[in-house]
Amino acid sequence: MNTRAKVTLMVVSGVIVGLLLAVMGWVRVNSRDIAPPDVSDLLMDTVEVSDEDNAFTCFREAAEKFEWPADESRVNSILLDGEWDDAFVADLLSRNAETLAQLGRGLTCPAYQPYGDSTSRPPTPSFLWADGMSWLMTLKAMQEQRAGRTERIWQSCFDQCRLGSLIAAHPRATVEYMSGLIVLARGFDEAERLLRESSPDEAELVELLNQLNRIGPQDQGLVRVVKAYFQFLSDAIDNSGSGTARASQRGGRLLRPNRTKDTCAQFCRTVIQDASRPYTQVHLPVVQPVRIDGIHRYLLFLRPDSEDRLFVKLLLSPDQMKGLLTSKCNAQGHLDGLRLVVACLLYEIRHGQLPETLDALVPEYLGEVPRDPFDGKPFRYLPTRAAVYCVGADLTDSFASTGPASDAHLPELAPRSSDDLVYPIHAKAR
Repeated sequence: MNTRAKVTLMVVSGVIVGLLLAVMGWVRVNSRDIAPPDVSDLLMDTVEVSDEDNAFTCFREAAEKFEWPADESRVNSILLDGEWDDAFVADLLSRNAETLAQLGRGLTCPAYQPYGDSTSRPPTPSFLWADGMSWLMTLKAMQEQRAGRTERIWQSCFDQCRLGSLIAAHPRATVEYMSGLIVLARGFDEAERLLRESSPDEAELVELLNQLNRIGPQDQGLVRVVKAYFQFLSDAIDNSGSGTARASQRGGRLLRPNRTKDTCAQFCRTVIQDASRPYTQVHLPVVQPVRIDGIHRYLLFLRPDSEDRLFVKLLLSPDQMKGLLTSKCNAQGHLDGLRLVVACLLYEIRHGQLPETLDALVPEYLGEVPRDPFDGKPFRYLPTRAAVYCVGADLTDSFASTGPASDAHLPELAPRSSDDLVYPIHAKAR
């Protein structure tokens, strides 16, 4: 090999080595983790409440005393099929007299602050404890109705709404939030049934409207759910830290926990921002997938964020968050629709006719006309059909087009299956 060829080979080799070193340096630099992110805004808010003033303490004790049949077939035949069994119901309510009494005491407490298990406190009830309590209250209300005690029926409706609203506003996890919304929906369904069947007077309507107005926006509980979700993600990332530390000591890299935690934090902050927005304005970030098929698996080392993205893709669930936002909008629509129905009925009693527009309800009955939680526009009103409605998750105004009514006792959050979520003011409007 002549001198010129040797020089050329040395130059090419030097360039190749230099490029390899540059690539390795770039990967090394970009593989470094960042400083721990500030996630203090995602910590769960807690308020110190004495056990005497905490409704959760009473609910926990009620759950510990709760007795429910192992075979629910007879309960289902009563609740779903209307096959009343007086002896069975009387015995079940008698065995749960202390449960109902403790539950009633909890509903009068000034505060509600759930807490987790600890060595200093008795075990907390399971996430689904409220479901059984709700059915027990329903059976009690049905018994009162059969006995003709109308005032107790309304109180049971108010109690069920309060129980559901407390749980939905202060959940410890997703399943508890959903359980609270289901109980709240049952309370709303019971209120609708009483409006259709009992011909309430003005005083009863005023009290019902006051009870409904005490229930705040449904996004408060969703925010707590997202914060609890982030805590779960954070713990999962921290638990991977030991392997990452060993890899870093060897100069390798598996996961950059701080960067991954920061990505999860940004995602959760976006969901929290969307919690108070109409459904149409919800735009959750999409976690881009990492290709590991074919040649892409051999090029992963050129993507310093590959491990982070794989981990984030595994943990984050935009579809789950979207579902929670939909459930929140359904619950808010149900609440506001019922508030409008009661306000319209009160207006009709006092003025002899329904209002021409919903604006006529402000400020005597409502502080403002509620907005459709799905598209953000004011709630729709059809005076000729005596109904108010919102558009639903399809975001299409079908002008109060309804499908078959759903069973009020089924565990769904939409009040009925239809194109729009429609709330008739009069029974004949159904």
